Amino acid sequence: MAQQETETALEAYCVKCKTKRPVKDGHEETTENGRRALKGECPVCGTKLTRFLPNKKDDKQDDK
Repeated sequence: MAQQETETALEAYCVKCKTKRPVKDGHEETTENGRRALKGECPVCGTKLTRFLPNKKDDKQDDK
């Protein structure tokens, strides 16, 4: 059951297939402006997929 939850978390929208697909060979990257992103490819058509991820909670600290 935990594996199924992991798979749904690793989905991104494929613009060629026009549907959400699981990300094949997915890996996390940081963009030039510092945003986290999941990058990989569509297992059906091979198009590059990118899904932006939320910032980690420990990265955001209030200085109040």
